[in-house]
Amino acid sequence: MLPNIESSVKQLSLIPELLSDIDYTFYKIIGTIQPVYALSSIISLFAHDLNKFDDLCLIWDFVFVHNDPSLFIYIYATLLIYYRDDILTDLDEISGKSFSSDDTLTNSGLEFDDSYVGEFYNSDLIHVTLTNLIKNNLNTTNSIDSNLEIYNILQMSVKNKDEYPLDSLKSVQKLSKYSSLRNKTISLTTLDLQIEEQRQEMKKLKEAQEKEYQKRVEERRVKEQLRKQEEEKQFRKKQLVLRFQNLSMILKVSIGIGIFGIVVNYALNNTQYGHSIRNRLVGLCTNHLYSVSDSNGESNNIFKSALQTIFGKHTPSSVVSHSHVA
Repeated sequence: MLPNIESSVKQLSLIPELLSDIDYTFYKIIGTIQPVYALSSIISLFAHDLNKFDDLCLIWDFVFVHNDPSLFIYIYATLLIYYRDDILTDLDEISGKSFSSDDTLTNSGLEFDDSYVGEFYNSDLIHVTLTNLIKNNLNTTNSIDSNLEIYNILQMSVKNKDEYPLDSLKSVQKLSKYSSLRNKTISLTTLDLQIEEQRQEMKKLKEAQEKEYQKRVEERRVKEQLRKQEEEKQFRKKQLVLRFQNLSMILKVSIGIGIFGIVVNYALNNTQYGHSIRNRLVGLCTNHLYSVSDSNGESNNIFKSALQTIFGKHTPSSVVSHSHVA
Protein backbone atom coordinates (compact mmCIF):
# COMPACT_ATOMS: atom_id res chain seq x y z
CA MET A 1 0.00 0.00 0.00
CA LEU A 2 1.29 3.46 -0.87
CA PRO A 3 2.15 5.80 2.04
CA ASN A 4 -0.44 8.38 0.91
CA ILE A 5 -2.96 9.12 -1.84
CA GLU A 6 -0.71 11.54 -3.72
CA SER A 7 -0.32 9.18 -6.67
CA SER A 8 -4.09 8.67 -6.89
CA VAL A 9 -4.68 12.42 -6.88
CA LYS A 10 -2.24 12.79 -9.77
CA GLN A 11 -4.17 10.15 -11.72
CA LEU A 12 -7.34 12.21 -11.34
CA SER A 13 -5.80 14.98 -13.45
CA LEU A 14 -6.25 12.70 -16.47
CA ILE A 15 -10.03 13.02 -16.26
CA PRO A 16 -10.33 16.77 -17.06
CA GLU A 17 -7.84 16.39 -19.90
CA LEU A 18 -9.87 13.55 -21.39
CA LEU A 19 -13.02 15.65 -21.10
CA SER A 20 -11.25 18.47 -22.90
CA ASP A 21 -10.28 16.18 -25.79
CA ILE A 22 -13.59 14.35 -26.08
CA ASP A 23 -16.09 17.15 -25.42
CA TYR A 24 -14.48 20.57 -25.03
CA THR A 25 -17.76 22.44 -24.52
CA PHE A 26 -18.76 20.16 -21.65
CA TYR A 27 -15.24 20.40 -20.22
CA LYS A 28 -15.53 24.20 -19.99
CA ILE A 29 -18.59 23.72 -17.79
CA ILE A 30 -17.48 21.00 -15.34
CA GLY A 31 -13.83 20.32 -16.13
CA THR A 32 -12.45 23.50 -14.67
CA ILE A 33 -12.85 22.35 -11.04
CA GLN A 34 -10.48 19.95 -9.32
CA PRO A 35 -11.56 16.33 -10.02
CA VAL A 36 -11.61 15.30 -6.35
CA TYR A 37 -15.23 14.24 -6.92
CA ALA A 38 -13.83 11.10 -8.62
CA LEU A 39 -11.43 10.16 -5.83
CA SER A 40 -13.62 7.55 -4.10
CA SER A 41 -14.45 5.83 -7.39
CA ILE A 42 -10.85 5.67 -8.61
CA ILE A 43 -9.14 4.50 -5.41
CA SER A 44 -11.85 1.88 -4.77
CA LEU A 45 -12.28 0.93 -8.46
CA PHE A 46 -15.95 1.94 -8.22
CA ALA A 47 -16.59 -0.39 -5.25
CA HIS A 48 -17.32 2.57 -2.97
CA ASP A 49 -20.02 4.11 -5.20
CA LEU A 50 -21.82 1.22 -6.94
CA ASN A 51 -24.37 -0.50 -4.73
CA LYS A 52 -25.06 -3.44 -7.05
CA PHE A 53 -22.51 -6.25 -7.04
CA ASP A 54 -23.37 -7.26 -10.60
CA ASP A 55 -22.54 -3.78 -11.87
CA LEU A 56 -19.20 -3.82 -10.07
CA CYS A 57 -18.31 -7.29 -11.39
CA LEU A 58 -19.17 -6.19 -14.91
CA ILE A 59 -16.68 -3.31 -14.73
CA TRP A 60 -13.94 -5.39 -13.09
CA ASP A 61 -14.32 -8.28 -15.56
CA PHE A 62 -14.11 -5.80 -18.42
CA VAL A 63 -10.86 -4.27 -17.11
CA PHE A 64 -9.32 -7.68 -16.32
CA VAL A 65 -10.09 -8.96 -19.80
CA HIS A 66 -8.37 -5.99 -21.40
CA ASN A 67 -5.54 -6.16 -18.83
CA ASP A 68 -5.35 -2.37 -18.72
CA PRO A 69 -5.77 -0.57 -15.36
CA SER A 70 -5.96 2.81 -17.13
CA LEU A 71 -9.43 1.83 -18.32
CA PHE A 72 -10.80 2.88 -14.93
CA ILE A 73 -9.88 6.49 -15.79
CA TYR A 74 -11.48 6.22 -19.24
CA ILE A 75 -14.59 4.62 -17.75
CA TYR A 76 -15.10 7.50 -15.31
CA ALA A 77 -14.50 10.17 -17.98
CA THR A 78 -16.94 8.36 -20.30
CA LEU A 79 -19.42 8.11 -17.44
CA LEU A 80 -19.45 11.91 -17.15
CA ILE A 81 -20.04 12.35 -20.87
CA TYR A 82 -22.69 9.62 -20.95
CA TYR A 83 -24.73 11.43 -18.29
CA ARG A 84 -23.97 14.87 -19.62
CA ASP A 85 -27.61 15.94 -20.09
CA ASP A 86 -28.56 14.65 -16.63
CA ILE A 87 -25.64 16.57 -15.07
CA LEU A 88 -26.63 19.82 -16.76
CA THR A 89 -30.28 19.32 -15.82
CA ASP A 90 -29.34 18.79 -12.16
CA LEU A 91 -27.17 21.91 -12.24
CA ASP A 92 -30.04 23.92 -13.70
CA GLU A 93 -32.41 22.74 -10.99
CA ILE A 94 -29.96 23.42 -8.17
CA SER A 95 -28.79 26.81 -9.42
CA GLY A 96 -32.14 27.99 -10.77
CA LYS A 97 -30.53 28.82 -14.13
CA SER A 98 -30.80 27.33 -17.57
CA PHE A 99 -27.55 26.48 -19.29
CA SER A 100 -28.28 22.99 -20.58
CA SER A 101 -30.27 23.77 -23.71
CA ASP A 102 -28.81 22.45 -26.93
CA ASP A 103 -28.90 25.94 -28.48
CA THR A 104 -26.72 27.30 -25.70
CA LEU A 105 -24.22 24.45 -25.73
CA THR A 106 -23.86 24.14 -29.48
CA ASN A 107 -23.84 27.83 -30.34
CA SER A 108 -20.63 28.14 -32.35
CA GLY A 109 -20.52 31.87 -31.80
CA LEU A 110 -20.35 31.51 -28.03
CA GLU A 111 -16.88 31.96 -26.57
CA PHE A 112 -16.36 29.86 -23.45
CA ASP A 113 -13.89 30.94 -20.80
CA ASP A 114 -13.43 30.37 -17.08
CA SER A 115 -15.02 33.67 -16.09
CA TYR A 116 -18.11 32.95 -18.18
CA VAL A 117 -18.59 29.52 -16.64
CA GLY A 118 -17.95 30.93 -13.18
CA GLU A 119 -20.83 33.35 -13.70
CA PHE A 120 -23.16 30.46 -14.50
CA TYR A 121 -22.48 27.57 -12.10
CA ASN A 122 -20.88 27.74 -8.69
CA SER A 123 -17.95 25.31 -8.35
CA ASP A 124 -19.43 23.86 -5.14
CA LEU A 125 -22.66 23.02 -6.96
CA ILE A 126 -20.71 21.28 -9.70
CA HIS A 127 -18.74 19.29 -7.15
CA VAL A 128 -21.88 18.14 -5.31
CA THR A 129 -23.61 17.17 -8.54
CA LEU A 130 -20.69 15.11 -9.84
CA THR A 131 -20.07 13.46 -6.48
CA ASN A 132 -23.65 12.14 -6.48
CA LEU A 133 -23.64 11.21 -10.17
CA ILE A 134 -23.50 7.41 -9.77
CA LYS A 135 -25.85 7.48 -6.80
CA ASN A 136 -28.50 9.45 -8.67
CA ASN A 137 -28.27 7.46 -11.90
CA LEU A 138 -26.87 3.91 -11.85
CA ASN A 139 -27.88 3.16 -8.27
CA THR A 140 -31.50 4.24 -8.75
CA THR A 141 -32.32 1.85 -11.61
CA ASN A 142 -32.93 -1.90 -11.61
CA SER A 143 -30.10 -4.33 -12.29
CA ILE A 144 -31.04 -4.94 -15.93
CA ASP A 145 -31.12 -1.26 -16.82
CA SER A 146 -27.96 -0.41 -14.88
CA ASN A 147 -26.12 -3.36 -16.50
CA LEU A 148 -27.16 -2.15 -19.90
CA GLU A 149 -26.05 1.40 -19.23
CA ILE A 150 -22.71 0.23 -17.81
CA TYR A 151 -22.20 -1.95 -20.87
CA ASN A 152 -22.75 1.06 -23.13
CA ILE A 153 -20.35 3.11 -21.02
CA LEU A 154 -17.68 0.39 -21.23
CA GLN A 155 -17.96 0.21 -25.00
CA MET A 156 -17.67 3.99 -25.28
CA SER A 157 -14.65 4.01 -22.97
CA VAL A 158 -12.76 1.56 -25.22
CA LYS A 159 -13.56 3.73 -28.23
CA ASN A 160 -12.34 6.85 -26.39
CA LYS A 161 -9.12 5.10 -25.33
CA ASP A 162 -8.41 4.10 -28.93
CA GLU A 163 -9.04 7.62 -30.14
CA TYR A 164 -7.24 9.36 -27.26
CA PRO A 165 -4.52 6.97 -26.03
CA LEU A 166 -2.95 7.46 -22.64
CA ASP A 167 0.46 8.40 -24.03
CA SER A 168 -1.08 11.36 -25.86
CA LEU A 169 -2.19 13.00 -22.59
CA LYS A 170 0.12 15.58 -21.06
CA SER A 171 -0.98 14.73 -17.53
CA VAL A 172 0.65 11.30 -17.85
CA GLN A 173 4.02 12.96 -17.31
CA LYS A 174 2.95 13.75 -13.74
CA LEU A 175 2.53 10.05 -12.93
CA SER A 176 5.24 7.82 -11.54
CA LYS A 177 7.17 5.84 -14.11
CA TYR A 178 6.28 2.77 -12.05
CA SER A 179 2.57 3.58 -12.06
CA SER A 180 0.31 0.70 -13.13
CA LEU A 181 -1.36 3.06 -15.59
CA ARG A 182 1.86 3.55 -17.51
CA ASN A 183 3.08 -0.05 -17.22
CA LYS A 184 -0.35 -1.61 -17.94
CA THR A 185 0.41 -4.34 -15.43
CA ILE A 186 0.19 -4.68 -11.69
CA SER A 187 2.93 -6.53 -9.84
CA LEU A 188 4.52 -6.50 -6.42
CA THR A 189 7.81 -5.35 -7.94
CA THR A 190 6.39 -2.25 -9.59
CA LEU A 191 4.33 -1.53 -6.50
CA ASP A 192 7.42 -1.71 -4.28
CA LEU A 193 9.30 0.54 -6.69
CA GLN A 194 6.47 3.07 -6.71
CA ILE A 195 6.29 3.01 -2.91
CA GLU A 196 10.03 3.64 -2.66
CA GLU A 197 9.84 6.41 -5.24
CA GLN A 198 7.04 8.10 -3.35
CA ARG A 199 8.94 7.79 -0.07
CA GLN A 200 11.94 9.47 -1.68
CA GLU A 201 9.71 12.27 -2.95
CA MET A 202 8.24 12.70 0.51
CA LYS A 203 11.75 12.75 1.98
CA LYS A 204 12.86 15.43 -0.48
CA LEU A 205 9.73 17.42 0.23
CA LYS A 206 10.34 17.18 3.97
CA GLU A 207 13.97 18.25 3.53
CA ALA A 208 12.89 21.20 1.38
CA GLN A 209 10.32 22.21 3.99
CA GLU A 210 12.95 21.92 6.73
CA LYS A 211 15.37 24.08 4.74
CA GLU A 212 12.66 26.65 4.15
CA TYR A 213 11.85 26.65 7.87
CA GLN A 214 15.52 27.08 8.83
CA LYS A 215 15.82 29.88 6.27
CA ARG A 216 12.87 31.71 7.80
CA VAL A 217 14.26 31.21 11.31
CA GLU A 218 17.61 32.63 10.21
CA GLU A 219 15.93 35.59 8.53
CA ARG A 220 13.98 36.34 11.70
CA ARG A 221 17.19 36.05 13.76
CA VAL A 222 19.06 38.45 11.48
CA LYS A 223 16.17 40.94 11.52
CA GLU A 224 16.00 40.76 15.31
CA GLN A 225 19.76 41.28 15.57
CA LEU A 226 19.65 44.29 13.24
CA ARG A 227 16.73 45.70 15.20
CA LYS A 228 18.65 45.40 18.48
CA GLN A 229 21.75 46.97 16.94
CA GLU A 230 19.68 49.88 15.64
CA GLU A 231 18.05 50.33 19.05
CA GLU A 232 21.46 50.30 20.72
CA LYS A 233 22.78 52.81 18.21
CA GLN A 234 19.84 55.15 18.81
CA PHE A 235 20.29 54.75 22.56
CA ARG A 236 23.97 55.73 22.32
CA LYS A 237 23.08 58.78 20.26
CA LYS A 238 20.56 59.88 22.85
CA GLN A 239 23.10 59.36 25.64
CA LEU A 240 25.69 61.41 23.77
CA VAL A 241 23.19 64.23 23.22
CA LEU A 242 22.21 64.18 26.90
CA ARG A 243 25.85 64.28 28.01
CA PHE A 244 26.59 67.22 25.75
CA GLN A 245 23.53 69.07 27.02
CA ASN A 246 24.72 68.57 30.61
CA LEU A 247 28.16 70.18 30.02
CA SER A 248 28.78 73.51 31.82
CA MET A 249 28.80 76.74 29.85
CA ILE A 250 32.51 77.36 30.61
CA LEU A 251 33.46 73.92 29.35
CA LYS A 252 31.42 74.38 26.19
CA VAL A 253 33.05 77.75 25.54
CA SER A 254 36.48 76.27 26.21
CA ILE A 255 35.92 73.42 23.79
CA GLY A 256 34.63 75.83 21.15
CA ILE A 257 37.60 78.15 21.63
CA GLY A 258 39.99 75.21 21.51
CA ILE A 259 38.62 74.01 18.21
CA PHE A 260 38.53 77.54 16.86
CA GLY A 261 42.11 78.07 18.02
CA ILE A 262 43.37 74.96 16.28
CA VAL A 263 41.81 76.09 13.02
CA VAL A 264 43.08 79.66 13.36
CA ASN A 265 46.59 78.55 14.42
CA TYR A 266 46.79 76.31 11.40
CA ALA A 267 45.66 79.14 9.13
CA LEU A 268 48.12 81.65 10.64
CA ASN A 269 51.10 79.34 10.38
CA ASN A 270 50.39 78.30 6.83
CA THR A 271 49.64 81.65 5.10
CA GLN A 272 51.89 84.56 4.13
CA TYR A 273 49.68 87.06 5.97
CA GLY A 274 49.56 84.99 9.12
CA HIS A 275 51.69 87.37 11.29
CA SER A 276 49.59 90.47 10.60
CA ILE A 277 46.31 88.57 11.05
CA ARG A 278 47.59 87.15 14.35
CA ASN A 279 48.24 90.63 15.79
CA ARG A 280 44.80 91.86 14.77
CA LEU A 281 43.06 88.90 16.43
CA VAL A 282 44.89 89.45 19.74
CA GLY A 283 42.70 92.35 20.77
CA LEU A 284 39.50 90.71 19.70
CA CYS A 285 40.21 87.46 21.56
CA THR A 286 41.36 89.35 24.69
CA ASN A 287 38.16 91.39 24.87
CA HIS A 288 36.00 88.31 24.30
CA LEU A 289 37.73 86.26 26.96
CA TYR A 290 37.57 89.15 29.39
CA SER A 291 33.84 89.55 28.86
CA VAL A 292 33.09 85.94 29.84
CA SER A 293 35.45 85.80 32.86
CA ASP A 294 33.90 85.60 36.33
CA SER A 295 34.60 87.96 39.22
CA ASN A 296 36.87 85.67 41.28
CA GLY A 297 39.36 85.22 38.42
CA GLU A 298 39.02 81.44 38.22
CA SER A 299 38.90 81.63 34.42
CA ASN A 300 42.37 83.27 34.10
CA ASN A 301 44.06 79.93 33.61
CA ILE A 302 41.47 78.97 31.01
CA PHE A 303 42.08 82.25 29.17
CA LYS A 304 45.83 81.69 29.15
CA SER A 305 45.38 78.17 27.84
CA ALA A 306 42.97 79.36 25.16
CA LEU A 307 45.30 82.16 24.05
CA GLN A 308 48.24 79.81 23.87
CA THR A 309 46.12 77.37 21.88
CA ILE A 310 45.19 80.10 19.39
CA PHE A 311 48.54 81.88 19.09
CA GLY A 312 50.94 79.19 20.23
CA LYS A 313 54.37 80.33 21.39
CA HIS A 314 53.81 83.72 19.72
CA THR A 315 51.22 84.82 22.30
CA PRO A 316 51.98 88.49 23.12
CA SER A 317 53.03 89.13 26.75
CA SER A 318 50.70 92.12 26.93
CA VAL A 319 47.74 89.86 26.37
CA VAL A 320 48.80 87.48 29.17
CA SER A 321 49.36 90.36 31.62
CA HIS A 322 45.99 91.82 30.66
CA SER A 323 44.33 88.54 31.55
CA HIS A 324 46.00 88.76 35.05
CA VAL A 325 44.61 92.24 35.55
CA ALA A 326 41.19 90.91 34.67
